[in-house]
Amino acid sequence: MATRIVIASQKGGVGKTTVALHLALALAERGRSVLLVDLDPQGGIGLSLARGDAELKGLADLLMGQIKPAEAVVQTHVPKLSLLPRGRLDPVDTCDFEQALFAPGVLEGTLRDVEGAFDLVLLDTPSGMGMITRGALRAASFVLLPFQAASLSLRSISQALRVVEHVKTSENPDLALLGILPTMANR
Repeated sequence: MATRIVIASQKGGVGKTTVALHLALALAERGRSVLLVDLDPQGGIGLSLARGDAELKGLADLLMGQIKPAEAVVQTHVPKLSLLPRGRLDPVDTCDFEQALFAPGVLEGTLRDVEGAFDLVLLDTPSGMGMITRGALRAASFVLLPFQAASLSLRSISQALRVVEHVKTSENPDLALLGILPTMANR
């Protein structure tokens, strides 16, 4: 099983997707085989890569049984970096997507189906500590908490840590905090 790392934040706009993309690229460039998974219903990874909303098949298509696991993973131009994009998700189906990823065993089983060849799986989550993030924490080994280096953002760390501790105590005893990463720091 690959090591799974969730990138999560209670607050939006802290650079979570940017951190996930850059971390995945840096690890791949250093020889680690990395799968970057986009769990965000808004499809931030695809948008960051200048791809259209419905352009890439991926996780949503896989959850609906429309494609096989091998068809969901997209190889990038970086040899050791692959993506599992959000996929083609109609905004009307967002609630179903969230419920599917929160349902016990669904995300973990889906990841098991696609992660075989990878050392690391990075899970980019939507902002907030809702159903998708909780499902990801349940299936992960580690969590990295980016936060904007600003006083108003500090309370989001205690909220995120509370959820991480709850998941560790009641759902995933193997979950560990990898770190808290300040972003958008102004020297």
